Amino acid sequence: ANVLNGGVKLINKHRPYIYCENDRPEKTQRLMGIFKELNYKVYKHVSTVFNRPNFKNNNINPFDKNYMCINVLAVPNEIDNTFGLELISENLK
Repeated sequence: ANVLNGGVKLINKHRPYIYCENDRPEKTQRLMGIFKELNYKVYKHVSTVFNRPNFKNNNINPFDKNYMCINVLAVPNEIDNTFGLELISENLK
């Protein structure tokens, strides 16, 4: 949230796609509020930390468990694309 707030002018000028972590429930509301102010829609992206079909074809998971990463892809509302991801909120309210 602090990084996004620090880059508001740049974000508003260039309207980039933004991919960021969203794995702390206590911070989700603040993050979604920022995207609402920026006029972005937000998609959920969940992935595992370890992927068996990895670059080195290593099948050994170095982690204790199959940890998941919860991230979001934020897209300017003026861009029409579904990305095949779950839309968390369109035109955040």
